[in-house]
Amino acid sequence: EAAHAGEAGKGFSVVSDEIRKLAETSSEQSKKIGDELKRIQETFADVAGASDNARKSFESVSKRVTSTNQLVQQIHGAIQEQSEGSKQILEALQAMNDNTSQVKNASVEMTEGTKTILDEISKLHDISQEISGLMTNITEETAEINAASGRLSEASGELNKNVQDIGSQIDLFKI
Repeated sequence: EAAHAGEAGKGFSVVSDEIRKLAETSSEQSKKIGDELKRIQETFADVAGASDNARKSFESVSKRVTSTNQLVQQIHGAIQEQSEGSKQILEALQAMNDNTSQVKNASVEMTEGTKTILDEISKLHDISQEISGLMTNITEETAEINAASGRLSEASGELNKNVQDIGSQIDLFKI
């Protein structure tokens, strides 16, 4: 379409290429997030083998494990929505080659949404490092793990708020 439009189509072509690149970057980030989340979940599996001397520390870690798992699920869903949103943007560009202003605005919104996701990934990374440090002091006390799981629900309220914030940011990707 851009070639047929001549000089006026150059801007459309550039915007279309940039959005396509953004979709590819989003896909790569999705894989990286999935790998990081898998690593975090594998780390959680080792919690049962830690020492009894750090029971109080484990209670704090357990709350964060639940919060992190819920956040992981929300991020995974958000990434899928972002991927679908990117496909819809590319299809919409084919039909709206005469409206480059709207395409530019959508691109800005996607960039802001991607930054928000990257910020959340950074938070996940920080939580993962903190959990790894605490796990060296945790015991195989499964009875304590079951007792601590009741406290984990308190952290889910805070996580739900964070997830809602992420969801609001993810909605910016939808066209």
